[in-house]
Amino acid sequence: MLVWGRSGARTAFEVQHQPLDFGPIERRTLAYIAANVPVIWVALISAKALADAKKTPAGRVVNKYSARPWEKWAHAYAMGALWFVEPETRQLWQGTLKDHLIEVPSSSWYSSDGKEQSAGGYTRYSKKGRTLHLVGPVAPVTISIQPFTRERWSSKTFTVPGGLAAKLVGTT
Repeated sequence: MLVWGRSGARTAFEVQHQPLDFGPIERRTLAYIAANVPVIWVALISAKALADAKKTPAGRVVNKYSARPWEKWAHAYAMGALWFVEPETRQLWQGTLKDHLIEVPSSSWYSSDGKEQSAGGYTRYSKKGRTLHLVGPVAPVTISIQPFTRERWSSKTFTVPGGLAAKLVGTT
């Protein structure tokens, strides 16, 4: 969807509902940058995911969230935020993906020679899961589009292009 601001500035909104790998999302974003149109990527979240999430004063927390590759990319592209829409209620949520820690409980036992053995008792980062912190729901009238110029950035798995970008900024 392409929207025009009062000043005539254009912003593209991509509500992504299909799986998308790093290459295609980067190429599509580069095409928007070449057209001088910043893009904001929006994810869908189900009512069930929201209902199953832990309630917090600010919104919800989804533990062990399986972020899709494009969501990780879009989170980095928008400088640490990813917006979600719940299609049935049309509610908007501002999300932040954080590392998910797994607690490995300690245990002990005795080997056949009578020596005590132990394992666990530590935490580790999940390789796949993230913790999704959702703020909201956020009223659309409190959201604004904030254009910015971002620098190119690369991780071990993907690259986020530099150029004209935009993000949503809102309050609950």
